[in-house]
Amino acid sequence: SGRGASPVMTGCAEGDCGTCRVEILSGADSLSAEGEVERQTRRAYKIPAGWRLGCQARLVGAGVSMRVIDPFAEAEAEANDESTAG
Repeated sequence: SGRGASPVMTGCAEGDCGTCRVEILSGADSLSAEGEVERQTRRAYKIPAGWRLGCQARLVGAGVSMRVIDPFAEAEAEANDESTAG
């Protein structure tokens, strides 16, 4: 993609699959603005406010702290919660 190395696992690198979720802990103002593709993907996958897609968010300043989300572990945890709730 020409964007350089990324510490975030991506499935598509185009903002469509939602696998590169990151929770922004601080410094959100040092990231690029969220584009329409990212907004649509966040809505489709119910990605919480304060989270971004790592393949879409670009650093425009310093001081960003984030937590990388493993969407597969998250889905497994949700499935386990549902199976024990019933």
